[in-house]
Amino acid sequence: MSGAAVLTLREVSRTFGGLKAVDRVSLTVEEGEIFGIIGPNGAGKTTLFNLLTGLIPLTSGDIYFQQQRLTHAPPHQIAALGIARTFQNIRLFKEMTVWQNVRLGQHRHGSTQFWANLLNTPAVQQQQRRLADRATELLYWLGLYDRRDELAGNLPYGEQRRLEIARALALQPKVLLLDEPAAGMNPAEKQALCELIDRLHEAFQLTVIVIEHHVPLVMNLCDRIAVLDFGQLIALGDPLRVKNDPKVIEAYLGGDV
Repeated sequence: MSGAAVLTLREVSRTFGGLKAVDRVSLTVEEGEIFGIIGPNGAGKTTLFNLLTGLIPLTSGDIYFQQQRLTHAPPHQIAALGIARTFQNIRLFKEMTVWQNVRLGQHRHGSTQFWANLLNTPAVQQQQRRLADRATELLYWLGLYDRRDELAGNLPYGEQRRLEIARALALQPKVLLLDEPAAGMNPAEKQALCELIDRLHEAFQLTVIVIEHHVPLVMNLCDRIAVLDFGQLIALGDPLRVKNDPKVIEAYLGGDV
């Protein structure tokens, strides 16, 4: 970790009617760290991701990416700055191939010059080769290259999860948000995923933020952890400190923390 702030949340809140889904959350995520967000069901974790990526507007507060204010930025602008995500419920284009899903994730890196694309200039051809090479590299990293011509919807569940990560990485993000990436996986798959995230974090020099219900995975993987309960930040720190925090133990009712 460099210690430089990559994401800063200041008194971030989101209400739905009378419900405070996220309630005055302030925290900083440092460049290069793996940062975990945990909490009981309904704690506001996914809502926080939706605020970070512009899918829903803030009720109050501010979000900064490095020094740039994101508070009212639309999702496409946030993605273009280098923030990519996966979703709790897999959102692949299931009637497209594995290869096409990853290539679609590269859309913001393609040429936007109409005549250059129409004439298929050498520069456009070179750019397309570079993007294709990048897509191939990602599929190798995620163990999906041999499945590249299969329809995404035909992949086993765990491989669909990995394809979603590959598509997010196709954006060439600086920050990767993973929303419950281990959901539905068995213990061996969860361990393999943990190792994969660690390798990707190192290889692509990413800042990674993970929402996960499987607390042991977060404890083993993350540098620091934030704990939400009823929309409020109740603990923040390294895994050992968070694990022994009385508020965290109470929120999880003495569960597997």
